[in-house]
Amino acid sequence: MKHLLSLLFFCAMFPFSSSAQENESQFKQQFIYAMTFQMDSLDSKKQTETMELLTNGSHSVFQSLEKGFRDSVNLVKRKEKADYDVRNDASFRGKLKPINSLYSIFRTDNHFRVLDAFSLGMRSDNYQYYEEEIVLDWKLTGKQDSLLGLPVQQATTEFGGRTWEAWFTPEIPIGAGPYKFHGLPGLIVKIKDSQDFWTFTLTDMKQDINRQVALPTGLPKTVAKTDKLAFFKGRNDYFLNRTIIDEAAGNIIVGTPEGRQQSIDWDKKYAKSQNNWIEKFQ
Repeated sequence: MKHLLSLLFFCAMFPFSSSAQENESQFKQQFIYAMTFQMDSLDSKKQTETMELLTNGSHSVFQSLEKGFRDSVNLVKRKEKADYDVRNDASFRGKLKPINSLYSIFRTDNHFRVLDAFSLGMRSDNYQYYEEEIVLDWKLTGKQDSLLGLPVQQATTEFGGRTWEAWFTPEIPIGAGPYKFHGLPGLIVKIKDSQDFWTFTLTDMKQDINRQVALPTGLPKTVAKTDKLAFFKGRNDYFLNRTIIDEAAGNIIVGTPEGRQQSIDWDKKYAKSQNNWIEKFQ
């Protein structure tokens, strides 16, 4: 662990670097987190997804590990073939895993650019884009502990309608963490909300990975610019009325009136079960 930490300190000395492609950036540090969450506040069943944090100084990207893998393969392959899609590549058949968290969160200091989707039109690649400034008011509690063999300190903050408890390590002087959490004097090793609905736990870290990541600049017209509240409300409305919206867009055909009503009823039941997103909204 000490050898790994010394390598991480060495990498942290170098500033964020841009590649020759103005819409790409290179990241050398990767931190893997297990994201455990309960989407229905009335159902104790929890899910876990593996996420990655790529960082270079004050810049970071947070997304699912699988999404990061697919995007990286596409980025490289599309330089040779513009319409390449890893999902259609026979050499990857059976190797791709499902992606539940569709977002990619790009941070520069306190500024966030978020690409996210809610499967609009029965597709997982119909993205929207919003920006926001986030300054978290962290309070150090003075509590100390050890996680993953690292000395950690406790801090709390309010964000997204929840109270959060974080454990960070000054041993890795990177002011970043999972999701949109940042601003502590050390990497966040673990963070959870006070009701234990959402938890992020560091499980692995790698250095010198040489990852090229496409930045959300020069976005295609298919990516709609929106704002955060509009996106949250649009997602909720889509889940409530998915059948009606997809039918109107010509993405589905419902065979019978009875089948249509069953589908509408299922939408409302599903939307009710998706009541515990990481950020609450009114």
